[in-house]
Amino acid sequence: MTEKVFGVSLGRNATQSLSEYLRRQGLTVTHFYDYEGIPLGTFSEDLKGIIDHFETLPKTDAYLDIPHSLIFEELYAKYPNAKFINITRTQDNWVASMKRIQDARSHDGDPYIFEEAYCNLYAATGKKKIQDLTEAELRVIYDRHLLS
Repeated sequence: MTEKVFGVSLGRNATQSLSEYLRRQGLTVTHFYDYEGIPLGTFSEDLKGIIDHFETLPKTDAYLDIPHSLIFEELYAKYPNAKFINITRTQDNWVASMKRIQDARSHDGDPYIFEEAYCNLYAATGKKKIQDLTEAELRVIYDRHLLS
């Protein structure tokens, strides 16, 4: 068995399906995280904060979705023998899926942990909530994620 498996796809790129598949193979999986249970201010909304957060997660065989998808290079440096899986949709299909999730999960409260990092790690949008990202900003995030 490999050291670890990292699903470094942006959310809305079959991360749930990959999570289910890996569990059926007998692996333990951390998919996303209980973002509503993590108090704001616990971690900084930047690369260091994401890495610090990763270190606090339960030890499992596989990690998928945010925030792992945002720190590929750091994970690769720490786990060079791991398997890294990046599933993608076409940009148009991904943006459409993100727009649906923006509508379904929009809220008036504070941003969830790492939501601001997601909005600004690839492009300085200045936004704090994924629901506020424009289609053009989503396209930039998609393109830059694939380049990293």
